[in-house]
Amino acid sequence: MERTLVDPLSLLAGPVLAYWWAIALEPSWHTHAAHVEHVRALRAGRERAEAALRQPACPHCGGTLDEYVYKTGVHIGQAFQGCTRFPACRYRVDLPAR
Repeated sequence: MERTLVDPLSLLAGPVLAYWWAIALEPSWHTHAAHVEHVRALRAGRERAEAALRQPACPHCGGTLDEYVYKTGVHIGQAFQGCTRFPACRYRVDLPAR
């Protein structure tokens, strides 16, 4: 019986190559996709934490202060910072006109 040599490059063509790619790369692609989602979640959490640190704290109750605009009354259209725990905390400070 005569042995024939098989060209190794011919094995990399067609369905064998497709099967190899599916087996070899599929787990790493899922791992990569999971890693990317994990990093996005970490960045979003960090951005939320940094935003919370940038917001000033209410001196009365420790809540955060947000910027609002008067909608009625003598100060209509003027900006102010008010506590986000309103109506339990009614702290506010008027901001200078822009």
